[in-house]
Amino acid sequence: RPHFIYNTLGTIERLCLKDPKKAGDNVFKATYGHPQLSGVNIFKEGDKVAIIDTETTKPLFTAKVKKSEVSKDGSEIVVTTYEDIPQIAEGYVAENLSIAPQIHISGTESGANRPRGFLLSSSGKTLVENCKFYNMYAAIHLGGEMLNWFESGKVKDVTIRNNIFDNSAYAGGYVISIFPKIKNRDMAGIFHEKIVIEDNHFRSHEKRFMLASNVGELIFRNNTYTEDKSLPSHPEKESNGIKIELCEKIIVEEPNVQ
Repeated sequence: RPHFIYNTLGTIERLCLKDPKKAGDNVFKATYGHPQLSGVNIFKEGDKVAIIDTETTKPLFTAKVKKSEVSKDGSEIVVTTYEDIPQIAEGYVAENLSIAPQIHISGTESGANRPRGFLLSSSGKTLVENCKFYNMYAAIHLGGEMLNWFESGKVKDVTIRNNIFDNSAYAGGYVISIFPKIKNRDMAGIFHEKIVIEDNHFRSHEKRFMLASNVGELIFRNNTYTEDKSLPSHPEKESNGIKIELCEKIIVEEPNVQ
C-alpha cells in the first residue's frame, strides 16, 4: 500500500495532492504535485482526509473516505467521502491523515551523496539512532513541503540520538535542517511539534549544527563537537552553529567541545 515513499536518497515521506476541487456534494478531485507521483492512489475506504490551507498549514475540514479512484491516465484522483464537502478555494492540498508510518533507523551509514542523508516527513513516531553520517549537505532534513514536490507534512515526535555526524554538510549549510518549505512561515506559526536531538557527536571544520524553524518544542542537549579542518570551511553567521526561528518551547545547549 503506497502510504509512503522511500528512495535511494533516503526519503521517507507522505504525499499531498494538489489543487483539490469540489466535484459533488461529497466528492472532490485533485491532481498530483509532481509527475513522478502520478497514478498513486493514497486513499482507501475509512481513511481520514484533510483539506489543508497552504498559507496557514491548517485544515479547512476533515472527512472519512468512502471511495477513491485514479483516472485512466493517472493524472487525477477522485475521492468520495461520507461527509459533505464545502467549497475549496485556490491554494489548498489534500492529505491522508491515517497513513503516517513510524520510523526507526539504527546502525546505518549515510554519505557520499547529495543532497542529504535522510529526509523524514512522517507524523508517526520517528527515531534515528546509532548511525554515522558524512553527507554532502544536511545529514537529516525535517522538511514539510507544499509548493513543488508536495512532500507532505509536519513531524510530531522525532528523536535523533547517539549518532556521529562526521563532516556532514561538508559542502555548506547545516548538519541538521528543520525547515518547512511553505508559503508563509510567519503565518503558519508552529508547524512541527516535538523534536529532540541529544547525545550526538559532530565533527566538522566549524560549528554548523542545526537550523530550526517553526517548531513547537525543540530540545538540543548533551551533544559534543570536535573541530576538523581536513575539509574546506563554510562558515555560518551564528558563532555557536545554531540558528532558531519561529520556535516556541526551546531547550538548547551548545555542544561540548572535545
